[in-house]
Amino acid sequence: MGELYPTPTTLLELALETGAWGPMMDDALRSAQETEAGSRALLALVQEAAPTEAAERIAAAVATRARLTLLLREEPIDWPAADAVIGRLGGAAAELLIEALIQADARAVRRLFMDRLAQLGPAIAPAVLEHVSDERWQVVRNMAVLLREAGCEVAPGLAERLAGHPEPRVRREALLLRLVRTGARERALSDALRDPDRLVIRAALHAAGHQLPESGVLVLARRVGEADFPGELRVPALLLLGRSDMPAALAALLRAVTGGRRLLGRPQLAPKSPELLAALAGLARRWPDEPRARVFLDLAGRSGEPDVLGAIRPRAAAEVE
Repeated sequence: MGELYPTPTTLLELALETGAWGPMMDDALRSAQETEAGSRALLALVQEAAPTEAAERIAAAVATRARLTLLLREEPIDWPAADAVIGRLGGAAAELLIEALIQADARAVRRLFMDRLAQLGPAIAPAVLEHVSDERWQVVRNMAVLLREAGCEVAPGLAERLAGHPEPRVRREALLLRLVRTGARERALSDALRDPDRLVIRAALHAAGHQLPESGVLVLARRVGEADFPGELRVPALLLLGRSDMPAALAALLRAVTGGRRLLGRPQLAPKSPELLAALAGLARRWPDEPRARVFLDLAGRSGEPDVLGAIRPRAAAEVE
């Protein structure tokens, strides 16, 4: 009966358990890597191993850029194995992950790549910046998302350049990037409120929260009355203006509640609409004693309409600031 010898994988398992390493283990490591199955078995071993010298030697041998390249080309991708290599390579994996991201057709798969890149943190910045001038807007948008999600430092000039991109979905991501990474919140919001695309304006209104900076109030007070301002955004725009004490905000609210004049020259409320209610709420909240606003608040109070009355009641109008 022939003598039984331990397999290379068994020897390496023993090394991980005992911490021992020597020439025999070097031979076992080389032998195990001769087959694809052996390499995958080694990856599985180091995924759960304690951080010992043996684990470090095995990981250094199998968690390589070449190995990650092979894993990312598989269909479907063996994510546990890929994650083991990515964790070992860190920022050095960014370039390969970005290449795979760009080539991926399915949105769900792209999101998997994006998540792993974001988890690598600011170390991905050099690889990302290589692609921010790509002619494909989808690539540029994804790079902007990665810069933000990974917490990368971004030069203001780059963020502003992206804010001028012809594709609105890139401009929307540029706005979010400028808000969190460049410290240029006021200018970013004002620029976005001037944008012709509803996606960008919507993002700016959402990002503003409960208060616009002064320059943003000036822009929005003008734009909300323009014919090309997206109709579905007028109410949130008026609600936001209703939180400002600036005269420009008052003027915009008054325009929204004015319905012309009666035969004797007396002003009248605009027809009831969500926009009217939003503007009345703003006047009641910020301008209850201003003479021009008082005229319309009194008209609203005499309207007898429950929702109009609700809009001018202090408790209904006073939202959390």
